[in-house]
Amino acid sequence: MKSKYLFWVLLALLLGVLGLVYVLKVQRTAVRLSEKIDLLNTLSASALSKAPDAVGRQELTEMTEMQNKVRDNVLRKLQASFLRRDQENLDLWFPDLKTPWKSFPDVETFQRHYELALDRLAREAARYLAEQGVKDTVTALISHESLATEAYTSKEEKARVGKEMRRRQREFWVQD
Repeated sequence: MKSKYLFWVLLALLLGVLGLVYVLKVQRTAVRLSEKIDLLNTLSASALSKAPDAVGRQELTEMTEMQNKVRDNVLRKLQASFLRRDQENLDLWFPDLKTPWKSFPDVETFQRHYELALDRLAREAARYLAEQGVKDTVTALISHESLATEAYTSKEEKARVGKEMRRRQREFWVQD
């Protein structure tokens, strides 16, 4: 009977000793890590206080101003590029059309690409939602009636078709 319980007692003692060694080692390592962090904080504060004397106060001020100017310049250019891209509605109509914005694509071709792109977008959105655990969700996308070219004969009406195509393209990008 004693040998039956002796195994479990020895196993418990062994696990207890291993746990104690682990805790002591982790605590010692945590204390060392804390001391090193304090040392690094002290050295960092010391370096920051000595930097104006080592580099020179004026040079340090100039470097800070230059960094701020560069950061502001980069942010301004980035914002301008986003605004420019948005105003131009990017460079092309649907990428498959390879048609620059200066010339309108064929209306039937645009309509076909628009409907295909909407279908692709709806399928991708449904797949993404299914992967995230949302099931049986109908993805409602904005769709429009067909662009009937017979109705647009004059220059003004053709310009309206171009504006409508641009509006649909922008709308698609927003949905995408």
